[in-house]
Amino acid sequence: MRSFARALGALVLLCAAPAGAVPLVLGDNVLPGTTAADRPELVGTVIADRFVDYAFAFEGRNLSGAVQQSVVRSDLDGTLAFTWRILPDSDGTLPVVGFRLAGFGDFINDGDWLRDSLGDVAPTLARKFDGGFVNFLFDDPVGPKLDQSSHIFFLKTPASGANVA
Repeated sequence: MRSFARALGALVLLCAAPAGAVPLVLGDNVLPGTTAADRPELVGTVIADRFVDYAFAFEGRNLSGAVQQSVVRSDLDGTLAFTWRILPDSDGTLPVVGFRLAGFGDFINDGDWLRDSLGDVAPTLARKFDGGFVNFLFDDPVGPKLDQSSHIFFLKTPASGANVA
């Protein structure tokens, strides 16, 4: 991810945040949720999609599952959106209450979650820090029940690039 974020920096094209965007400023940002119809710049070609396992132990309990990570190139303006979805597994006994992202520098326009996506739990807050760090926080935890996953949440960037795959 770090090398991808560096490569992304070379491809950045500045553009204005779209209408309906949730600009992420330093500190806490409330996430109301949005839809693909409200944010057509989020619809496009999936140029990367993978599942990354996570597993942590804490005082005899486990936090485990997979995170689906995707990169979408907008059909509307060619910019990139990075998306995530948390999927707990049967070994997990702890819920996910926050999800920290890093390596985006100043390339983040906005972030939110998709109300019309798969999933059961949405982040309610995005806490942005200097240096491109964002914590997505969940008032209702994700998991550990298998039938409970997060909605898709995203960071929108002004970056584009035909060479990103």
